[in-house]
Amino acid sequence: MRTTPGTLRPTHSRPSTLGLVVRPPVSGESHYLYVPVDIPCGVTRLDVEMTYDRNPDNLVDIGLFDPRAGAFPTQEGFRGWSGGARDSFFLGQGGATPGYVAGEMLPGRWMILLGLVSIPDGGLPLRLAARVSNAPVDETDNPDTTVSRYRGPGWYRGDCHAHTFHSDAKGAPEVLHEEAKIAGLDFLFITDHNNMTAWSNYFRSASSEELLFLPGMEITTMDGHANALGISRWVDFRMELPGDPAILARQVGAAGGLLSINHDKPPIPWRHPRPRMDCIEVWQRHWLAANDISLARYDQLLRKGRRITAIGGSDYHQPASIDLSVPFRLGTPTTVLHCEELSQDGVIRAIKSGQAYVTEAPNGPSIVLEANGSGMGGILPSGSAQSICTSISGAPGDEFVLVSDKGECARQAIDSAEFVSELPVPQEAIFVRGEIQAHASRRQLLDDAFAAFSTNGLPRVVDASAIEQTPLRRALSNPIYFGDWNP
Repeated sequence: MRTTPGTLRPTHSRPSTLGLVVRPPVSGESHYLYVPVDIPCGVTRLDVEMTYDRNPDNLVDIGLFDPRAGAFPTQEGFRGWSGGARDSFFLGQGGATPGYVAGEMLPGRWMILLGLVSIPDGGLPLRLAARVSNAPVDETDNPDTTVSRYRGPGWYRGDCHAHTFHSDAKGAPEVLHEEAKIAGLDFLFITDHNNMTAWSNYFRSASSEELLFLPGMEITTMDGHANALGISRWVDFRMELPGDPAILARQVGAAGGLLSINHDKPPIPWRHPRPRMDCIEVWQRHWLAANDISLARYDQLLRKGRRITAIGGSDYHQPASIDLSVPFRLGTPTTVLHCEELSQDGVIRAIKSGQAYVTEAPNGPSIVLEANGSGMGGILPSGSAQSICTSISGAPGDEFVLVSDKGECARQAIDSAEFVSELPVPQEAIFVRGEIQAHASRRQLLDDAFAAFSTNGLPRVVDASAIEQTPLRRALSNPIYFGDWNP
C-alpha cells in the first residue's frame, strides 16, 4: 500500500513546503492521496500551491477538507475542489478562490486531497507549499435567497449541465447568466465539478420570473461522472468501492436531489456499478459526439426494467466572455419539461415523472407522445392502449421513428411543420419512445457541424468515417411504459 506522505506545518511566521514523488495506483490502492496540513490557532487564511511538470501525460487533481471531515461519505468538512483546473488556491474567513468554501479556519489537522489522474510509471515529483495568515479580514455575507414569482403549467426549456470558473470553465457566473438569457432558456442547472460554490456565492439569489437557476453538482471521479440535480447541500464524491455508488444515490436522495449518470460514452463512460438513478444524460453536446452510444446504453437499461428519465445536457464550459460565433453553445441540447410550475420543485417533479423530451437546441423541434390519456413517463397496463399518438413540430421533411424494447418498429415521413401520427402499440412492448431523425435537414446540419469542427477541431469522440452512416437525431421523447414498472 502507498506510504503516507509527510505533513505540512505552516506557522504564522513561516510557510511549509513538502516534496514527494507520487506514483500511479496499483490494484487495490486508492486513486486519492491525502496530505496532512496542521493549522495553528488564530489563522484567518490558508494558501496552498502545488507544482509539478504538468503535461498531457501528467495530471493531478487537488482539493481540501478541514478537521471535521471523515471517510466517505462525510457530510462535513469539505472546503473545496479544483480538480485539474488550478494548481493553487486560498480560503479564509473573508473569501476564497472559486471552488472553495470561505469560513471559519478551524485549528487542527486539515487534509489536502490529491487525485492521481495520470501519473507516469516511474512516478511524478511534486511539491506542495502552504502558508497561513492571521491578518484581519472583512466578513463576506452570502447573498439572500430570493423567491421567484413562479410561472404556471407549461412546457419549459432548459439545460441540465453547465460549468463556471468555480470548476474548469473560464467564465464567471455572471457571464453564464447572460449566456442563458441569450440562449432563451427557462431554467439552468449549475453543475460545477465536486463543489457548489458558484451556487452559494451567486446563483442562489440570481433567479427571476423569466429564468430559473437550479442547484447541482457534477460528481467527478476516475471512473465516471454523474450529476446530482436539485441538491440542497454538497455530497461526497470520493467513490472507490463497489458499494459506494449506492451510498452516493442515497446521499443525493437525502439531500433532496436526483441522480443522473452523465455522458455514458467515450472518453468518460460510467465504469462504476450502476446505482438506482432517477435520470440519465442520453445526449451531451452535438449529437455526433458519440451520443448514439449513450442512447443504446439507455435502451439496454430500459429493457432490463429500469424506469429512468432521459435528459440532455450541453456540458457547456462558459468562456471568459460571450462569443456568439462559438458553435454548440449553452442549450445544445435542450431538455424540455412539462412542469406544473417553473420552480425547483416543479422541475424536479417533471424530471422524475418523465414528462420530458430532449431536442437539439432551445429552438429545436418538439416531440410529444401520448397513449390512453397518459403522457411520456406514464405507466399503462399491458394491452390497455391500442395506439400511440405523436405530435411533432418544427421538423418538416425529416423522419419520425417509433422505438420499442424490440428496436425500431415504425418509420414515417414528417410531411408538415405540425405533424400528428397515430401508430399501433407494438405487440407485447414494455415501452415505446419516439425520435426525430434528420432527413431533409441532414445535409445542412452536417455541413454546419463540419464548418464548426473545421474551426475548432474534430472532437476526439467523433468518428469521421462513420458519420455518413450514423442516424442524426434532432429530438428524443421519453418512453411510455406498459406492464409492471415501479412508479
